[in-house]
Amino acid sequence: MLRRLLIALALTGWSAAQPVQPMPYRAAGLNERQAARFLLQRLTFGPCPGEVEAVVSQGLERWLQGQLDGVAPEEEATFRLASLPCLSMQAGEERTAYISRGRMVEMAEREALKKWTEGSERSRQVYEARLREFKETRGLSSYDDLFDELRYQKLVRCRYSKNQLREVLTDFWFNHFNVAAVNDNVRVNVLSYERDLLRPLALGSFPAMLQRTAQHPAMLYYLDNAQSSAPAAAKTTLNVRYESAPKEDQEDLRQGQPLKRKNGGLNENYAREVMELHTLGVDGGYSQKDVTELARCLSGWTVLYPEAQNDSLRALIEPGQALGYEQQGDFLFRADWHDADAKVLLGHSIAAGGGREEGEQALAWLAQHPSTARFLARKLAQRFVCDDPPPALVERLARTYRQSQGEIRPLMVALVESPEFWAEAARPSKVKSPLEYFVSCIRCCGAELHFDRGHFYWLQRMGEPLYACPPPTGYSEDSRGWISTGSLVNRLNFATQLSQNRIKGITVEWNRYVGQGQEPGPALLALLLPDHSSDVLALSAQKLLTGGDGYAPQRNWFRNLKPADYEQRRRQVWSTKVAGVLLASPEFQYR
Repeated sequence: MLRRLLIALALTGWSAAQPVQPMPYRAAGLNERQAARFLLQRLTFGPCPGEVEAVVSQGLERWLQGQLDGVAPEEEATFRLASLPCLSMQAGEERTAYISRGRMVEMAEREALKKWTEGSERSRQVYEARLREFKETRGLSSYDDLFDELRYQKLVRCRYSKNQLREVLTDFWFNHFNVAAVNDNVRVNVLSYERDLLRPLALGSFPAMLQRTAQHPAMLYYLDNAQSSAPAAAKTTLNVRYESAPKEDQEDLRQGQPLKRKNGGLNENYAREVMELHTLGVDGGYSQKDVTELARCLSGWTVLYPEAQNDSLRALIEPGQALGYEQQGDFLFRADWHDADAKVLLGHSIAAGGGREEGEQALAWLAQHPSTARFLARKLAQRFVCDDPPPALVERLARTYRQSQGEIRPLMVALVESPEFWAEAARPSKVKSPLEYFVSCIRCCGAELHFDRGHFYWLQRMGEPLYACPPPTGYSEDSRGWISTGSLVNRLNFATQLSQNRIKGITVEWNRYVGQGQEPGPALLALLLPDHSSDVLALSAQKLLTGGDGYAPQRNWFRNLKPADYEQRRRQVWSTKVAGVLLASPEFQYR
């Protein structure tokens, strides 16, 4: 019953039919164009050329309504993603289509390529080259290939998707329910975790998202709940069901079932993080005893892939449905691992003898808890408004969460209709994350994006490697954490290389924006920082834009002082220098 209710909430949406009300941007001193640009800065990965005008023409409320619906056609993104094999596979198929490095090494070793274990760096390089040759000649695809495709598809969606708010929220929820692709068990499941779970529910129901993340193999492996089982002394669901069955049925039910546990091990990692990071927050009013009780509720929640060759486990669970075993897709509830003794969680009593429904009920309580409403409200406000959101805004958003029973769409509407949101337009304080900065740079100038592994290294150098944040906290929504000397230097280097078309896989045509006979400074300023185009002297880059510091037209940029196309070439070189400084400027790095 609970699962049907959650699915219904996720599919229908609490306020899907409610139109967006007029936004109070004029009270903040903004005109329609300024408001459109601010919406694009906060709810997307940055405006593309001409997009501000398109939003004004469509109407701000109608544009937001479309983003909340999240159903705009995605022809361009779909076309660019068509070449990625993993995206044409059904959920779980990538686990057999791609292989781990260890398995590939074993296959190569069986064909006389001796495994490299020690030796010189040169010998290691020779081995790696031969292993790559083995892989290519046999048409194999590795988990590393899958990881490359996973990261590239994210950049493509962020760059080209028409449903930008859905992509921004998908990124938000991935950080909230973070899993790091640091081992093969997690890495091979991240694609389905984001594509089939987080993205479809990004504007849906938080309780439904909480339930589904708890049962996804990426989360079960990442936070070790897949190995969590009842202590040896506890009665399991299997014990309870067996003992309550009629005596004449017990012999048939047993069929080799492990009625006595020789060992067991409760793992509290997921239970702790689901309270501290996913729902209540660190100050949410729970105790260590609550963590243990929740871990007991979730014991036996594990993974069994449909394609897995595990005959002994299948022989155990297939005849055992009457004893409480349940399998749904990759998720398996093991009745012989679940602690079925009585429990007390956050003041709620749970009678002895339960099964899978105990964990589902516990997660439902957490999702509707007032502390969860406040925790999520503050986190959303921190992402979309400011690093220290006003308490009054947080309280209004928390009230909206409670009234909507955890629906995300009305939360976003309440946020955008708040005066606190629009007040930020006059004093932008949110620094872009490395991902936001990378994507906004290529979106603002209409750059073409093609696959290159170097893009992932740029993000890593700037501090945000994709799908690889080791702690379960995910990347912080407090943008002050992105400010450091090293990260700013890497942003400057990225902007300089991008503006000069020196980053493989990204192409920018600055001539599209600088007309014949037009100076690059004003033209590119209007493109990249239009809000500052009338106040050049207030910019950190104003000396460059006004011809100071040696950037005047007469500067000697060429060995031949007067080539035939001197003026054209001068403007081209000047354009790249102006663009690089503007993209690296503090003004551009604010959202």
